[in-house]
Amino acid sequence: SKRIFLLTNILHLTRSQSNLIRSASIRALGVYVTFTSLKEDMNFLNDVSMSLLQLLGNDTNNLERQKAAWSMSNLSEVLVENSDKLGHLFTDDFRLVVWLNLIRISTELCVNESEKLKSYLVRTLGNLLNYIAKINSDKLMSSELSARVDECELVITRAVDALCSCKHSKMLKVKWNLSYSIGVAMRQMIGWKWRGEDDAGLLSKWLRTFYETLLELFTKSNNYKVRINACVALMTINLSDSNKWSQMELSGKERLLVRLWQSAVEAFDKVLAHASANDTEQQHKTTLIFQVNEYHAPKN
Repeated sequence: SKRIFLLTNILHLTRSQSNLIRSASIRALGVYVTFTSLKEDMNFLNDVSMSLLQLLGNDTNNLERQKAAWSMSNLSEVLVENSDKLGHLFTDDFRLVVWLNLIRISTELCVNESEKLKSYLVRTLGNLLNYIAKINSDKLMSSELSARVDECELVITRAVDALCSCKHSKMLKVKWNLSYSIGVAMRQMIGWKWRGEDDAGLLSKWLRTFYETLLELFTKSNNYKVRINACVALMTINLSDSNKWSQMELSGKERLLVRLWQSAVEAFDKVLAHASANDTEQQHKTTLIFQVNEYHAPKN
């Protein structure tokens, strides 16, 4: 009863007249959502989602929006964790309309907000894309979103584009999180049957955008940590089991399989030619060399 009382009050305080109280309460919810006793509480997750959407959609205070973006990234990670752990027992109960609103507002903010918020928003988008790809297509078509599938396609397309546009960010933390988030999304989307189709054109387009972004970060970034994360993200996707993705064409009709091999060679040449200025850089350089050596492009 005390826990219910406290949570009810904190949820209420997200609508306080005070900016400081609103920001503190939404941060507290971002911490609470990671607690084992609460992360599987469907009512609590829905209430937190509504509070986040309310703040991010209507509040103009920068501190609150930053706290809300951080809390939403935590919430999105809990959704992925629950879907991995509980499967359809969780995904069948979490309202897909809530997911739709979360990814829509995250996309809008990722395009328009400051760099600091983007470092949290890219995490959120990667997790939300991972989550929807776990939904059984038959369940999706029979759910509350059945009449809004075309809208879902548009929202996902915009989310993918917004996520990958962050490769131009000047803030390194955004790029680190971007590489990781794309890896999270792709791990699930690579085998997704959108609308029950094995070779959906939209799915191919989304994945192509992801691959091109990762390859650009992997080969062109001047920061070792960004390149390491991009390399790790590429390594998590095993294309050898699916000739379809191996034959995917990137821009300029270049085969994905060929580009993966070329990127590994290009990255290795660049890292060997770069002289490290300090011990920290040398450590990151060594890590990247190790990752590139471990980076296996799919075999035919």
